[in-house]
Amino acid sequence: MDLSFLDDILKHMQKPRFSDSDKVDKRLLIKFNQFNPNSKFIKSNLVGTKTASPVLIKNIGQMKRSHLENALNYALENSETAYNEMFLECDKQFILESWLNDFDLTKDYNETMHLVFSIKDKPDEETMQGLLHSTWESLKIRLPEYKFALVPHAYQDHAHIHCFINKTNQLTRRRLRFKGHEDCKEFFNELRSEFAYRLNDHLLSEEYLYVNEPKLKKLDNIKQQLQDLEKEEKALEQIKSPQDEWDLNKALQSEYLQELKDKNKAKALDIQNNHSTPLKQKISEFKIALFNHKDTSDDEKEQLDIDRIDKRKPVSEHLKNTNKHELYELLGFYQKELDKKQNHSVFKNFAILNGLDRDFERETKGYSVLKKKEMLLNKLEHLDKRLLDKNSH
Repeated sequence: MDLSFLDDILKHMQKPRFSDSDKVDKRLLIKFNQFNPNSKFIKSNLVGTKTASPVLIKNIGQMKRSHLENALNYALENSETAYNEMFLECDKQFILESWLNDFDLTKDYNETMHLVFSIKDKPDEETMQGLLHSTWESLKIRLPEYKFALVPHAYQDHAHIHCFINKTNQLTRRRLRFKGHEDCKEFFNELRSEFAYRLNDHLLSEEYLYVNEPKLKKLDNIKQQLQDLEKEEKALEQIKSPQDEWDLNKALQSEYLQELKDKNKAKALDIQNNHSTPLKQKISEFKIALFNHKDTSDDEKEQLDIDRIDKRKPVSEHLKNTNKHELYELLGFYQKELDKKQNHSVFKNFAILNGLDRDFERETKGYSVLKKKEMLLNKLEHLDKRLLDKNSH
């Protein structure tokens, strides 16, 4: 088999990246834009009216041996062929057989990793060729000691390539592992940067520049919220008078405490009702028993020793051998218990809120308005549990 074409590929990969002084080194530009706060201004001066086009590398997940064959079946269903790490065309059977010796057949480990490299471009022939070469070169640079298979997909709205990576290092025979979240994050960041650089080399466009700048809606929303808070803080800091600052603190405090009271009122009442319901039920049953009692004697009875009565017994047990005087004693006892329970719960609620009210000004002394708001939000998140814990005793 003639493999001379591999020499041409290696020469292309090893060509100097600064050989053409008339062109901007796009990889340097991409790296610079990631850290420079004025990147948009500099980018516009260097590349004119080009629009940044983020590249995407999606981690589909780790796969065991049994999952690999199913994933290859899906990926190759609408594609003619796959390309391995030597840029040779191959089919599913060749991939499975050539990778078999790298897998542990005694245990079902995660042996492969499934990634998808994609761009927003329409999948025409030129785009797919550029995408294929860019993906292959990126993996050869970043994972030179690993086998992989690439399956181009050109039948959807955007061009993308399924990538299956054999996690066994061909030199050390160890599996590809990341030390932690930061290590994994750094790997994918470098891989995206390499991918963007290769795309700009293969698919030079007059309209846009491929960049490692993923567009995350949630991140954009958070940034916008922070900008809004910063604007609000600057506006509020225009208040110079100490009296105005004190009034502002009191207003924030009142707003915060009122929100807490409204938020927890229903929950506190539910807890209080749950604790009071059994006592209310007993009191109601004693009242009914007194109404129906047949003892009409007015003789004074010996005072009932409440401490000797088993409070856990249901009311029906008390009624069997209890005269009217004893029923009154029991009714009074449970009524006092109910009042004590309700007053205790209410007292604890107000004690918590009054403590917050008293400590707020001291705790936030010297804070900016933005810092005070952050503190209020943090307290709001933890107060629910505190009130519930206090009321549960």
